[in-house]
Amino acid sequence: YTRNGMYFVINSDLFTTIKKEVNYSNIKLEKIPNDITFISKVFPGKEIFEKIIDVFRMAKDIEIMCWVWFDSKLHKFFIDFGEQVINPGGIQYKINEKYVNSDRYKLYLEIHSHHTMSAHFSLTDDEDEKQKPHAIYGVIGKINVNTGDFEYKFRIRNGIDSFMELDVTDVFDISMEDIEDIKRNDY
Repeated sequence: YTRNGMYFVINSDLFTTIKKEVNYSNIKLEKIPNDITFISKVFPGKEIFEKIIDVFRMAKDIEIMCWVWFDSKLHKFFIDFGEQVINPGGIQYKINEKYVNSDRYKLYLEIHSHHTMSAHFSLTDDEDEKQKPHAIYGVIGKINVNTGDFEYKFRIRNGIDSFMELDVTDVFDISMEDIEDIKRNDY
């Protein structure tokens, strides 16, 4: 409860999401600025995003799942691909239990490719991600191996059944100029 409403807050070691649920006024309480909705405490850099894109480009016409973890002991990010059965119609995957069952590793991002399809979250993604830990979810699509172009979407759960869209600059320590460089890389 705050001066300007009741908020639903999800807090984790890596980020916090804030969603206003009810409007009301109580001048005895602290006020929360209405424009605060997402706070990330750490960001993976351009090199992590670039590695993900490189792998997705190499996997022509198939979808791949990828996880970005934060190692709280070493204070750095790394990528894991877990176990996957990959085919053109989808992915069957198993997340690496070594990381899931550890206090040391924190899931930051789960991201998959749609290769030549658009970057969108399917109904299956919606249902799956409602059951998963508080993390960022992403999809990369329209990957053009001839020009290097691609599109992306990111989101995080900000309530029991709702998601908040995020920009790539909310997820990675990266600029839009960096994104354009990655798109042009090797093309």
